[in-house]
Order: sequence, then C-alpha cells, then structure tokens
Amino acid sequence: MQEQSITPRPKGHHLSEIERGQIAAWHIEGCSARQIAIRLGVCHQTVNNELKRGRVTQVKRVNNQKHYFEIYSPEAAQNRYEIKRQNCGRPLKFSQVTAFLAYFDDKFCHEGWSPDAAVGYARKHRLFKPAKMVCTKTLYNYIDAQLLEIRNLDPLEKTKRRTTQHHSHQHQRLLGRSIEERPKRVETRHEFGHFEIDTVIGKRAGSESVLLTFTERKTRYEIVRLIEGKDAESVAYAMQNITAEFGDVMRTVTADNGTEFTTLTAALEGVAETYYAHP
Repeated sequence: MQEQSITPRPKGHHLSEIERGQIAAWHIEGCSARQIAIRLGVCHQTVNNELKRGRVTQVKRVNNQKHYFEIYSPEAAQNRYEIKRQNCGRPLKFSQVTAFLAYFDDKFCHEGWSPDAAVGYARKHRLFKPAKMVCTKTLYNYIDAQLLEIRNLDPLEKTKRRTTQHHSHQHQRLLGRSIEERPKRVETRHEFGHFEIDTVIGKRAGSESVLLTFTERKTRYEIVRLIEGKDAESVAYAMQNITAEFGDVMRTVTADNGTEFTTLTAALEGVAETYYAHP
C-alpha cells in the first residue's frame, strides 16, 4: 500500500470528494490523522478538521436500548463544505447603494444616459460618497443579473461593447518533434501501436478532477487514468504505470503542446517515439 503521496500536492487546494472518500476508508482501517495526512500529502490538522466537519451521530438499538455513537461521513462533510463555499466571497453591495441605483434608473429612463455616463457624472460632481455607489462594471453586472428594472438589451451601447481579448502565446513553440516528422503510415490507421494522449478536466460537486486519456489509433482502444492534476509530474507518474503494462506494443505517441506534456519525451524514451501537434 502506498504510504506517501509521490506527486506534491499544490498548496491551497481544498479536499476533493474523492479524497474525502479515501479519508473515510483509512479512518475505518484505524489509521491516525497523521498517517492519513502523510498519504494525502496534507497537514495533519487538515485531516483533524475534516474528521470534525464530517462527524455525524448514529443510533442503534441493542437489547431494546438506544446507543448513540459518532462516525465520519464523507457525504456529510462534502455537503457542509459546499454550503460554506456558497457563503464565501464579498457580500453584495446592492442594499447599500439603493439611492445611487434610483438616480441611475432616472437618468437612464428619462435622459437616455448610459451606465458609464451616470457613474462618471456622479463621481465628477460628488453626488454620492464612494461607499454609496458602484462602478460601471458592477452596474452592468447588476443589469445582467436582472437586479434592476432595466433589461440587458436596453442600454444602446451594450451590444457594441468589446472587451480586450488576451491571447496566450505560451504554446507557440513545439515541445519536441513535430507531427510532420511522424511516419506517414500512422495516418492510415492500418498499423497497431500508435497512440494519442490528452487530458480532460471536469468538475463535479465543486471539486476538480483530471483524466489522462491514451487512445490507440487503429482500434480506438482507450486507456483512462485519474491523475492528481494537469501538470507534467502527474502525467509522467501515470505514464510509468501505462508503459509498464502496454510499453511492448507502443510505437508512437502523439500529444498536443500543453505544458503537462513537457516531460513526455523523457518518460517514453526507449519505449516509443513522441510527436507533438501544431501549436
């Protein structure tokens, strides 16, 4: 049994639903909080807090008498976590700026002012204290959330507003040999042993999970592994197990230029040829 997490756990990440299930299983086995913490790669106080959060009282009848006892329930812990997460974040300022919203509604309906014009005029002439008004972006958010009588399509310039687009250029360089150098026979799908690798990120019940998919091109046979995160270390660790089981049949592996595949060539050295798709 694995006693310690090999892949370092990112700091600040909350416990996932899967990890709560692991805590429950290890707790039933009699593992201490410190032993569980070592296996998960977290602080022992995190496990203590989690066991306290998921504590529920059970009752059973013995010899016609009720006996109460406490157990750790991962479902109860996950439910309490989700409820508390819903209450996180900065409280809505809506109730504190009702006078400013009434001023904006009047200017918009009777004089045709835009949200930006109303905010700018109020600031310039100091009609309201800063704490008693909101910025243009927040005003548009209120309109989008239908908190005001103004509809989303009412502002004349709303549909013409263009936000600045930020394009990431982090994957413009190939991480290894280009797919153009891959043997042409791979394209025909007539030969067995040519694989494509990718990662899939999903969210369920507020927790993030990452799947590593490894697909054989000819048969479409797919190998799926749950990994710790979308990073190079997690992919390399998963590939150790995959190559140990399927390394004899691997010929080539094709990946995209995601940062999680930066160490793929080294992980498959001596096992299969690695190629990368166009950035």
